[in-house]
Amino acid sequence: MEKYFDGTSTKRTFVCFLVMAIIFHLDKLLLGPYAPIKIHDVFQSEFSHYLVLADWLKEYGYVGWYPNVAGGAPSHVGQFGPGYILVLLSFLFPPWIIYHVLVVLMMTISGYGVYLLLRDFFSTSHRFSLFGGFLYACGSQGLVANTLFIYDFAFPLLFVLLHHPPQREASISSLAYRVFVLIILAWVSYPILATGYPLLHLGLIFVIASSDWKILKPWLIQFVMFWVGFALLYTPVVYSLLEYLPFAHRTYSEKITLASMLSTEELQWFLGYVWQNLIYSESVRALVFPIFVGSIPLMFVSTKVRRMGIFLFCFLLVSAILGTKLSTLFPGNWVEKMDLIHVQRPLRLIFTIFSVVALGILGTQTRKMRLVVFSIGFFALSLDIFHALPLKLHFQMVSVFATGSNWVVFLGKILLVFVFFSFIFISQKCKKT
Repeated sequence: MEKYFDGTSTKRTFVCFLVMAIIFHLDKLLLGPYAPIKIHDVFQSEFSHYLVLADWLKEYGYVGWYPNVAGGAPSHVGQFGPGYILVLLSFLFPPWIIYHVLVVLMMTISGYGVYLLLRDFFSTSHRFSLFGGFLYACGSQGLVANTLFIYDFAFPLLFVLLHHPPQREASISSLAYRVFVLIILAWVSYPILATGYPLLHLGLIFVIASSDWKILKPWLIQFVMFWVGFALLYTPVVYSLLEYLPFAHRTYSEKITLASMLSTEELQWFLGYVWQNLIYSESVRALVFPIFVGSIPLMFVSTKVRRMGIFLFCFLLVSAILGTKLSTLFPGNWVEKMDLIHVQRPLRLIFTIFSVVALGILGTQTRKMRLVVFSIGFFALSLDIFHALPLKLHFQMVSVFATGSNWVVFLGKILLVFVFFSFIFISQKCKKT
């Protein structure tokens, strides 16, 4: 098996991730319309919305008003309009088929995209890249039932398609294929839920370009072209949202002042939030908590790990400011009515990249450094398993499981143990070879 998936063929690797996703979601294949689905948000509001808009397009053509929300609203208010790709697909297929195909594809491209990103842009070996893709694909399954967050799964592939490694030029046929897939990925996404990904994209460009500054200019041009095109694609949605904003009502975080934020109590709350909700929870969801903690000493001996660590710290800081009540320091504008907490969503990917890059570096370190990393990681894993950390593990592997039930928490901890010892095994094997 290892010889067959030896990294010489990206097609075989893609098939590997596709087969894994099909096996994981075998219930979708076997049960068809009777397979479990996610009701909250997904079918309760979004898929029913697709179906209604598709029926209206069939009967009335392109509609500009959607009367099914309260007293009615412009048809582009929300995350999409009548021209959204899943609305058009609802002409041809029932919602359950669209949903089942989406969840399988999302798991596939999440793993495959991370594999390519690590292999081609971080110069990580095939074995470590495959391990990182497997981690990200499996870690994403707590959220895969929620098909609204497309870039949580598709962004790594988007980055790989938009840019190409400096040592390899893209052919014309490859370029046409890349542009086509990029358009589809932009078309199927939700713009407001993707607010954190331009920041992640720009940060990754600088992290990778720091080892070869010649690629910075063309990559920045590609970055601007894609996100300007993305903004233009969703201009009707953004314009309608801004126009509709004065009529929107919801609960907001309690407004705070800068003076109150500097108090000891608020500072303790802020640091606790960063640790529990951002560092611990997101690294656990990524299945890399003990690997991440254990790899921190490598920041002092490896430039590559240090760059990713600095980027992770900066992104944590931005996420903490925009995703908490700190965002209410400047009230009275349209920003406070946005769900800026979604800026935090790329953290799981950053933790995965940091951990796998550190894993690759660990294979070249001395026995003493490897022992330090393993010991710290094992200590962190032990604290987590025996509930020594004053935190709750929020882990949900499959959508039909009840969130927070004891046996799902147990499953999450077993997975962390398995991943940590796989990490030790792979790094040890790399050292020998």
